[in-house]
This record gives sequence, structure tokens and C-alpha cells, in this order.
Amino acid sequence: MSRLRTALLCLMPLAAAAAADPWKPIGQLADGTAHVNVETVAKADRGLKAWTRVRYATARMSPGGKPYRLVLVQQQYGCEERTSTLLIQQFYTNDTSDGAPVENIKYEKFAAEDIAPDTPADKALKLVCATQKK
Repeated sequence: MSRLRTALLCLMPLAAAAAADPWKPIGQLADGTAHVNVETVAKADRGLKAWTRVRYATARMSPGGKPYRLVLVQQQYGCEERTSTLLIQQFYTNDTSDGAPVENIKYEKFAAEDIAPDTPADKALKLVCATQKK
């Protein structure tokens, strides 16, 4: 019985760390996984903004022609309109955001896009907008 108790006590910090992870899964893509960071939700000019990320299993090429495996994307969400607007993209060579990005793009004037239902973007919209209701 004491072995079981010891094992459970050892696993408790891992479970707490997993529960505290601000990156919530929003979808599986053909070559990667997408998440939204619910702790980054903030008021924006028109709606809310938050960071999402996509981790790819194999390297892709950034708009500037540099290989990357992780992209962090800041978007502005229109909760009532069900839209998102691309604000910033940061590209990283590994699947973590350690170190400097290989490319950083800030979009000054990007049009809002409608979010299709039952997509990773739809799930991100719902998670981001739910923080507004708390």
C-alpha cells in the first residue's frame, strides 16, 4: 500500500503541471497540432486578442524562405462577428519557442476573416470568447 501511495504522491506534481498548462488543444492538422494560450487573452481595439501556436512534425518554409517547425500567431477575435484578424506571426526552427524566432512578421492592415464552424479556429474562438464571460 505504501508503494501505491508513494507513486501517487510522485505523480501529483505532474498532474498539477498538466492542469496548469495555459496551452489548450484546438485541433489536429495534417502534419501538426494547434493550441491556444488562454492566459494571453487581452482586450483589443475590436474584440479580444490571443496567441495560438501550431507545432509541425516536419519542417516547413516561412514566407521568407526559412525552415520552421513552430509558428506562434497572435490574432484578434470578434466574438459576436465570429471573425479573426491576423496580427503577428513568429516562426521558430524547433518545436518550442526557445530562442529568437527565425522570422517575425507584424501585420499592419489585415482584413478580418470569417471563422468556419467545427474547425480549430472555431474552437480557439470559443475558448478565447469564453474568457470574456468569466
